[in-house]
Amino acid sequence: MFYPECFDVIFIFDQIKNPFYDGVPTKYPQKNVFNIVRESVSCKPGYYQCRDRECIELKKRCDGHQDCFDYSDEEECDEPVVVEEPKIHRCAEWEYSCERNRSICLPITARCNMKTDCPGGTDEIGCDYRCTPHGMFGCKQQIRCLAMNRVCDGNKECDDGSDETPDACALVNRTSHLYPVMLYPAAECRDGFLCGNGQCIEWAEVCDRTPNCFDGSDESIHCFSACDNNTCAHACQATPLGPRCLCPAGYSAAPDRRTCADVDECRAGLCSQACVNTPGSFLCSCHHGYALRSDRRSCKAVTGNMSILYVSGNTVRSVSADGYGAIEYSDPDLGDITDLDFNVRTKRLYVTSTESGKLIELNVTHDVVAVTNVGRPTRVAVDWVTGNVYFADSTPGASCVRVCDVTRRRCARLQKIPSDATVKALIVEPASRRMFYCVQRGHESVVWSASLSGRSALDLLHVTQCSGLAADSFTRRLYVAETAPPHIMVVDFDGKNPKKILTERPQLQAPHALALFEDHIYYLVGDSYRLGRCLLHGPKNCETYIYRVFDANTFVIRHESIQRDDLVNECAGHDCSNVCVLEKAPVCVCDDGHVRDDGSCDSSNKNELPLFNGWTYQDYQRGHRASITVVIAVLVLFLVYIALFVYYHFVYKPKRKRSTAYTEVRFQNSSDEAAQLSCSPAVQMNGNQLINGNEFVNPLQYVRNVWQQSIRRKSRPVCTAGLSIAVPNSPQQDFSDTESDLDDRETKRFIRKNKFLN
Repeated sequence: MFYPECFDVIFIFDQIKNPFYDGVPTKYPQKNVFNIVRESVSCKPGYYQCRDRECIELKKRCDGHQDCFDYSDEEECDEPVVVEEPKIHRCAEWEYSCERNRSICLPITARCNMKTDCPGGTDEIGCDYRCTPHGMFGCKQQIRCLAMNRVCDGNKECDDGSDETPDACALVNRTSHLYPVMLYPAAECRDGFLCGNGQCIEWAEVCDRTPNCFDGSDESIHCFSACDNNTCAHACQATPLGPRCLCPAGYSAAPDRRTCADVDECRAGLCSQACVNTPGSFLCSCHHGYALRSDRRSCKAVTGNMSILYVSGNTVRSVSADGYGAIEYSDPDLGDITDLDFNVRTKRLYVTSTESGKLIELNVTHDVVAVTNVGRPTRVAVDWVTGNVYFADSTPGASCVRVCDVTRRRCARLQKIPSDATVKALIVEPASRRMFYCVQRGHESVVWSASLSGRSALDLLHVTQCSGLAADSFTRRLYVAETAPPHIMVVDFDGKNPKKILTERPQLQAPHALALFEDHIYYLVGDSYRLGRCLLHGPKNCETYIYRVFDANTFVIRHESIQRDDLVNECAGHDCSNVCVLEKAPVCVCDDGHVRDDGSCDSSNKNELPLFNGWTYQDYQRGHRASITVVIAVLVLFLVYIALFVYYHFVYKPKRKRSTAYTEVRFQNSSDEAAQLSCSPAVQMNGNQLINGNEFVNPLQYVRNVWQQSIRRKSRPVCTAGLSIAVPNSPQQDFSDTESDLDDRETKRFIRKNKFLN
């Protein structure tokens, strides 16, 4: 009697922390908030460590099922791609060849040793550790052993019928009557060897001295001589039907089945971005701002850190690649935010609110410019080269696409939208000078393309329900998301070569709001709190990138490489009185949408002009002119003051000091002598009396007195007879300006009076 073995099963749950249970902080220190980065762990033997540090059983590696959160367990599972002529590798008779990679040879004892050694655990498939050691057959889905004579006897001894399958019958060299061999049409076995009984086996199992076909048609005497007369251009493989010519990697058999032709690997989408086909191989390269990874196929941004900006209610939040979250903008009075976009060059955020009828611009210093009187803004997209902002206006009966130059405070109406239609997505591609938008009308969506001035509209694609757009400016391809049924397709900018590239994937559920970054296309999963992404080359696997993004309805990726920095703003310096947009050459678009070659637009009705923080551009111009007038007046007054100051201190004052030296004058005259004079003295003084008075005079009054004395004075005689005037020579003294002026004035006064007396 055999007893089942008991195994301990451990379930490991990765707890997702929610930092918003006690309010909404502006920064979140938790590092695994959004389940992106896991702490470093070490996996025990027999387990495979995923790229995100998760541990899974080694046998789940390369088993065709996603077991790692980041899908790393299914990467690089194929046999290595070589550019040189491949050699048909065969393991020795005492070795075991792994089924998924024939280049791996293991000792035969590695087969069925209860340890996984081959990719996908193929060395342990079909092993029986309970019955085989006893020479019995073990049922696959139950613990039961059967004698070999009861295998393939036409009766199901095992509940699952595994004792009557062709594989079980092959063990006892019998033919299964209950489960006939699966027959394959020749067309479905084009990559394998078609056995005589209809089986399809791999070419590596042909002529390997082991019958793999139930009828043994894969082995015959011709296996030893088929390649004796080799006429193949490259390698030859012996088969029971004759020689089979092999081609090296990068080549395929030509129609003559003897020579080889080059394979264009670029058509298979093996490169992440750019691909160049070479004879027998291919080369991958990356666009501006990206660098090739070590796998030589995928690309990585050269600089900067990526973060996700998304809308939740009336708040714009951000999540960095390592799981940190922050609030970028929030306004409780704004109402729900409809859409957003970000200009990486100027670091300005743009949001629209249909409920409040506003377009908001937020710069790095958190200065807000609210644009109103522009209808009901919905979808928004920024031209990061010129800084113009495009948005859809959903005003009933007047729907259109508008453009605003917030810096110059100008707006213009562009493309008209049918009144019964809704713009579901809007993007701008400055490199090609085009904008793309989805218009939903009834049960049909139409993807349109137009120039940045709203002209040259082109119907690109008709889908059932468009839910997102993303443009690749390097390859000039447009990605379109559709929710019914869920898939992502790609089309050229001119509407040619439409193709579904992602469809029928479990993770691709109602995708909307697309964004491109590095090797992936990102999308929001409908009716969930998840942000997903899909690989755009190779296997094109899809996965969940962030599990918790609240009730986000739209998002953008913030990174330097998202918006090319090799484009020049040709509108800079272009003469335009309204909004300058890029086409083949810069053009000027007026408020009503007309394009003027001379750059001048007619005046518009003030009531129809957009308001920037409540002001029209005309109000700003008047305020600007008034400010300039005030500034000029202040500058003129200041210059006049400086001129007077310089003239007085450096011209007038030094001149006065040079022309009038200070002298000390003493007047001595007795009263008797004065009585004998023929004219009355102007001044009578006592003997030994010295005139040395001090008086402080207003400088302005002093200037007036000097002017009157020098211009308007009249000469008159002064009587000085009998006066004894002693004027000693004394060194010039440094007195204050007031004393000097006073002494000089007194001296002149006495001189004039004495002359009059004489």
